[in-house]
Amino acid sequence: MFCQNCGTENTGTVCTNCGNNLQPQITEKPKKKPIFKRWWFWLIAVVVLLFIIIVASSGGDEDGSVIKGEIKTDSTNVVENVAEYEIKRAFVTTKLESLMGDSLFYEAEAGKEFVVIDADVKNLTSQWVDAETFIKASLDIGGVTYSAANYVVSEDSIDFYSGIDALETSRMYLAAQVPIGTKAEDMTLIIVCGGKTSTCKVSVSEYEAKKEYITLGKEYSDNSTMTVKFEKVFFTNRLDPSRTDGYHSYYEAENGKKYLVTKIKVKNLKGSSLSNEDVTGIKCIYDGKYNYDGFICTEAEDGSDLYRYISIEPLDTRTMYYLIEVPKEVENGPAELEVYLMGETYYYKVK
Repeated sequence: MFCQNCGTENTGTVCTNCGNNLQPQITEKPKKKPIFKRWWFWLIAVVVLLFIIIVASSGGDEDGSVIKGEIKTDSTNVVENVAEYEIKRAFVTTKLESLMGDSLFYEAEAGKEFVVIDADVKNLTSQWVDAETFIKASLDIGGVTYSAANYVVSEDSIDFYSGIDALETSRMYLAAQVPIGTKAEDMTLIIVCGGKTSTCKVSVSEYEAKKEYITLGKEYSDNSTMTVKFEKVFFTNRLDPSRTDGYHSYYEAENGKKYLVTKIKVKNLKGSSLSNEDVTGIKCIYDGKYNYDGFICTEAEDGSDLYRYISIEPLDTRTMYYLIEVPKEVENGPAELEVYLMGETYYYKVK
């Protein structure tokens, strides 16, 4: 072994010439700082933490959509290129049916009732859409979430298995079944449409306060289809025409029941005949949830008879009666009429 200091060859561990230590020196490598003590580690950590906070605070749902605040309850809500929807009413019922009343209806399950959000929905896409998946709704009532089923409703039909054509607007009932007596106040409505989730607070009483009530003696008209004047609302066991001096038709309620009758005068403003069945649809709502509908009949021009199916000729005015058969106890109230007339919904307090 040669000395690195003087170059003398040696056989031992100490140089015989200069005394240099010939054993190899082991130098320890400097220890690295732990990763959490490095500046760039904390920079990355802060960036990640900020990202997590932003995502968490923005919210989300099952399909990854972001909650976009409150639903407007007094104007149209727009989901760009997908849909427009406007909430019209919130109400409770045990029976869902068409706006004019029809043989097709849906009843709530035993021990339950429907809490219904009534909305106009427009399809902004370029194709037909399935109503069930196009817009989804649920109601949070007292911390319990109830999913709503979608019913497309029109003047003469109501359909659970239906859809909306491109650029068309349909009336839709978003109906959740809840136990009877569930307080439909301070509810949270949740709507998912086009990957967007929106919410708002709703209550049945809020929309009760917005109801428009029929005034007897007042004329209602759209200036193109008809003019309708509500003359009288009354209970009776039997309805006869104004004149009973000859053979005539009459309607008598079953035992234990009465007819709730709405008398109206109708003028046809169309250029063609107007079927009496297309004039109005009237329902009786008893105790806020029990629903009854009926039928319309028209009095002969001379008041001598009653006809179930008849048309009014252009510019003619006829007297009509809308009859709803109800249990006698309804006469003592509380009861009101829900009137669908020329695309609008009105009410009349009976008791």
